[in-house]
Amino acid sequence: MSSPFAPGGGHPQHAGPPQVAGQPESSGAAYPPRHAQPAHQAQPPRGVAEVTIARIRQHANRIVIPSLVIIVCAAFIGYAFRELRESGPWLWWGIIAAVALVLLGFVPIILWLRTRYTITTYRTSTRKGQPHNTTHELPHHVVSSVEMRRNAWQAIFGSGTITLLSVSGLRMQLRDVPNAVTVTQALRELTGNPER
Repeated sequence: MSSPFAPGGGHPQHAGPPQVAGQPESSGAAYPPRHAQPAHQAQPPRGVAEVTIARIRQHANRIVIPSLVIIVCAAFIGYAFRELRESGPWLWWGIIAAVALVLLGFVPIILWLRTRYTITTYRTSTRKGQPHNTTHELPHHVVSSVEMRRNAWQAIFGSGTITLLSVSGLRMQLRDVPNAVTVTQALRELTGNPER
């Protein structure tokens, strides 16, 4: 029966860390710390709950003009088909109005409905459908600055475009966000950039 002590020193021999059954012996290579995660991995730390703060659509001012186009084109189409009983190129004008109704009226409204911004305690994500859903995410801990810009039209409605810039140079834009000043301040607090 072998002794756990060295023959001459009286001290226990250093046998290294115990091996787990079913795993190969360590080759001595250093392993990265468990908390090290790539910056692009949009997952909250284990044990930290992610809470949704807001789900935002673009401001409704983006569908003012498409709505007017629908009203005008629908009225013109009705008048054009009424005039089909008489001679004249009303059929072609009716077709042109129908195309404008779809492209300049319904399509912008559908895109507006399919665009959504989600802000949580850990990340900001954008979801757009053109025509398939496309989602982009940016974790808050990699955001280096939050900026808000608005033109004269947006200033009337209190909306604006918010830009999030990451430390690696990635840029995310939230276009025509309602209550832009409040949303910008909230994002600056979530990303730890209250003064930027």
